[in-house]
Amino acid sequence: MPKLTIQNLLRCIHNSPFPKDEDVFLLTTLTQRELDLLILLIEASSNKDLAQKLGIELKSVENYKTRMGDKLNQTGKGALLRFAIKYRSLLEPLKNWRCIKCNAASPS
Repeated sequence: MPKLTIQNLLRCIHNSPFPKDEDVFLLTTLTQRELDLLILLIEASSNKDLAQKLGIELKSVENYKTRMGDKLNQTGKGALLRFAIKYRSLLEPLKNWRCIKCNAASPS
C-alpha cells in the first residue's frame, strides 16, 4: 500500500469536489502523524482510543490535537472533529493510504 504524502494529498484535493478554499489547503500544513490522527478522529470514541490506535501516549494525542487546531484555525471543544466531519468525503479515501506507525488502513 502506498505511503500517504503531501503530493498524494494534493492530488486528492485537486480531484475532490470541494472548492479549493483555504481550509482545504491548510490540510497540507499537517505532518504525517497529524493527518493520520485527523483521519482516525472521525471514528475514535475518545483521545484514549486514538492513542491506542496510533500506539502513542494520551498526552501526545492531546499535544497533536492542539497543534492541529492551531494549524487549521480550529479552536474550541469539538472544532477539529467538526472540521474532520466537514471534509469527511475528502479524508475518507485517504484511509486507503498506509499510516506510518499504526498501519491502519481500510481493506482493499
